[in-house]
Amino acid sequence: MPNIKISSRVKAIISVLCDKDGPITVKEISEALDVSSRTILRELSEVESWIKSNGLELNKKPRVGITLVANMKEKSRLKVLLSDEKVERNFSPKERQSLLLNELLQNNEPIKLFYFTTIFNVSEGTISHDLDKVEEWIKNYNLVLIRKQGLGVYIEGTETAFRKAMISLLYEYLDRKQILELINEKISVRVDNNNDSFNTQTRDRLLNLIEKETIIKLEKVVAEAEKNIEYKLTDSAYVGLLVHLALAIKRIKNNENISMKKEVLYELKLNEEYKVAQSIIKKISEEFKIDIPEEEIGYVTMHLKGSKIRNVNQRKEDFSIGNFELIKIANKIIRKAEDLSGYKLKSDKNLLVGLVSHLQPTITRLNMNMDIRNPLLNNIKEKYSEYFEISKQSLAFLQKELSKEIPDSEIGFITMHLGSAIEKAKLLSKRMYRVIVTCTSGIGSSKMLATRLEKEFKNIKIVDVISTVEIDEIWIKENGIDFIISTVQIEKSDIPVINVTPLLIEDDIKKINDFMTELDKIEVKVTAEIEVKKSFEKTDLREKAVDLIKYCKAIVSILDSYFLEYFDKVSSVNELIEKGSLIISDDKVARNTITHDLLNREKSGSTILRGKGIILIHARTSGVESLKLGIVKIKESLRKKDEDIKIAMIMLAPLKVDSKELEIISEISKNLVTNDDFIDALLKDDEKLILDYIKDILNKFLNEKTLGK
Repeated sequence: MPNIKISSRVKAIISVLCDKDGPITVKEISEALDVSSRTILRELSEVESWIKSNGLELNKKPRVGITLVANMKEKSRLKVLLSDEKVERNFSPKERQSLLLNELLQNNEPIKLFYFTTIFNVSEGTISHDLDKVEEWIKNYNLVLIRKQGLGVYIEGTETAFRKAMISLLYEYLDRKQILELINEKISVRVDNNNDSFNTQTRDRLLNLIEKETIIKLEKVVAEAEKNIEYKLTDSAYVGLLVHLALAIKRIKNNENISMKKEVLYELKLNEEYKVAQSIIKKISEEFKIDIPEEEIGYVTMHLKGSKIRNVNQRKEDFSIGNFELIKIANKIIRKAEDLSGYKLKSDKNLLVGLVSHLQPTITRLNMNMDIRNPLLNNIKEKYSEYFEISKQSLAFLQKELSKEIPDSEIGFITMHLGSAIEKAKLLSKRMYRVIVTCTSGIGSSKMLATRLEKEFKNIKIVDVISTVEIDEIWIKENGIDFIISTVQIEKSDIPVINVTPLLIEDDIKKINDFMTELDKIEVKVTAEIEVKKSFEKTDLREKAVDLIKYCKAIVSILDSYFLEYFDKVSSVNELIEKGSLIISDDKVARNTITHDLLNREKSGSTILRGKGIILIHARTSGVESLKLGIVKIKESLRKKDEDIKIAMIMLAPLKVDSKELEIISEISKNLVTNDDFIDALLKDDEKLILDYIKDILNKFLNEKTLGK
């Protein structure tokens, strides 16, 4: 038998014929393979030739269909031969277009159409159509496709645009997991499944955008650099940085250098991440023996600043102390989402923490015009379109404040946080209430009312309909009745009673809904208190006592160190810190250490309570041995970031401090965001009132930790 090389489509058609008992129409084959009927008709002659070469025949009858004339044994033999058959490579339009892009993005010189027609085995017309699609795609990256008769085609644009396009193209065929596998040398060259192998071959060619050996070397450099930053990168940020660096190295080797505005680079140099980026680039330069321009350090800094935390062991004190603006933004998002969804989300602490953690890198990326990929975006838009729209509207105010358009990829990540919280709230709201319905007789009006209730409320289960004289408190308790709905007044009852009219008018419906909402709140609070008490009861007595000692020690430290001072004038935050350090410590060495650590913390960004004129100055420092708290009032306000600063709250904690003690001081900073009365007290010139509020905050915290209330 001659060794005929067939196309993948011919192979697929023969496979369909082998699986079919009896005739099958051209239309049915085309639907099975998701191609046109014309395509099937075009391939039929080759299908028939191959089948004949293997000793079998096709029977074609108009208006009946095509039948493979063979018994089960012969079909099985044909399938074996088919699996061994060499396949001529056919590229789908999407694959051709991605490979065209791959070639054009990597070549500085024009490429003739003849080159593409040869490697893809298609006509110039087909390539021209593919280039139309390529042109449409690259417009999203501010790139231009140039076509010149007799010269060829090429792409024009900035180096930044080229790199963005390359990374997007790469991610269309390689997801995060595959790149991580590449790092660990786990990507196989080919897979057995024929359809999958097409994608794999395309991916293999796209991998030329980055080099495997480069990625592996870079992984060691980045892993080492990660030890020098306070947080860990998420997998997506980690992979994104590796891909950026690998692509940068390849482009630099080809003398394609990226540019950055001097003022932007200057701003980036003020960040702690710049030092880490500098270290990464220095090691890369040594490892690959290439000169890397300073601008590349700037872009690596942007990657680090725009990254999210991978190990979610975020320090609780950082959440409360350093993120006033983020907490305010997160609360605004939550309030808007509550209005749009109709569900209460404010009590979901995980939502607030999750949003604050996510917003920090999100805002950095938006301000730096950085892209982020969201591999789940299409899935989110398709399956959770309602939550996506809620998230989009909830972020509208932030878009306005930043004067930046928030891309769908970022909205998608916020959707994951809000969607999860809404789903949780939905589950809570589906709780079934067990009720009894009563009237004077238990026959007339109560029966009518019960029917209306069942129709109106899906979360009310009517356990019984009785007269008021039949009410038995013991039976009610044994049957877990939540409340009574009655058409008449009930003077004495151990459980709540809602009085309504027999016809259940709108006011009655509202009354029942309002009651159930309040009941939910009470039960959530009671449940939380029970859980606190249960948790505390389960704790070992000695451990409980030790925790109490730590809390009390922290409170004593705060109250003993507390001060309220007035400064006539300060010219800068630096001066404010230096003057504040003088109050905190008499020891010159300790004072210098405090000043240094506070100034260093300020480099990461000032923590200002917008619209209130309050700045929080805080740090962990070896200059103190216990918690310190103080307030400074500035008579002639200090101008900082378009805010007139009138009050500074200074918080210090030792480098080595117990988490229980940090919880206490974090509670005070948290109240700056959540407690408007505390803010009002700070703004007044009443020293006793301010101290009373601080004591009240500490007292409530201690009661909550010890008594669960």
